[in-house]
Amino acid sequence: MGASFLQIETENDHVGVLPDVEIHQSIDDYLARRDVVKERAFELAGVPKSAWYVAPITGLLSSSSDWGEELFRLPISFAPELSYQGFEELRFAPHWSDPAHENFWTYLFVWCFEPQVVIEKQLNADIEHYFDGLMNIERRTDEGKNHRTRSSLKKVEGGFRGEVELFDGFYTKLPIRFYVDVKANFCDDREMQLLRFEISPKNFDHPLREGFQKFTYLAPCSN
Repeated sequence: MGASFLQIETENDHVGVLPDVEIHQSIDDYLARRDVVKERAFELAGVPKSAWYVAPITGLLSSSSDWGEELFRLPISFAPELSYQGFEELRFAPHWSDPAHENFWTYLFVWCFEPQVVIEKQLNADIEHYFDGLMNIERRTDEGKNHRTRSSLKKVEGGFRGEVELFDGFYTKLPIRFYVDVKANFCDDREMQLLRFEISPKNFDHPLREGFQKFTYLAPCSN
């Protein structure tokens, strides 16, 4: 796995100031999403690593071959109002983007972030910012531009639960209602707070939602 497959060489500049530079990237670097070209450029410019280095994200959720996966840093670009510092990890049910399928808009995501107090009022505001940003005003019909997300999550034992009414700016271009179950946990080893959002237009007692249970936290947050 350590073999090099990328090699970049630069020629001397015309006045002979810049040195020849040879950069090698291994397969391991590529899989780890390490940008060796950027690293070398900063090194040549004398920029200390502490000023630009961002540690790679390591997810916490188990996988399933038939569910899609994504991983993003928090705060996320489409919802800068969110104050959480950490990452968001997602799992998408098969055919989740097909309006004719029963799995339509069925997915889960986990916010893993530095510890902070999460209260009902703030979480509802965060969810409204999140989905308004995700659905993007520019994608909406004239009717949809007047339809803002309304979150009514309530504090329950172990987390929050409730409904979120929003506009589907991606697929149907129509209002839609999500039933959202939020489970709160804390990962001692990482000293990170976890909020797990299980989302579907299907009601809380629908058997389809049992598919969420296949996803568990990996070590060191599995306890």
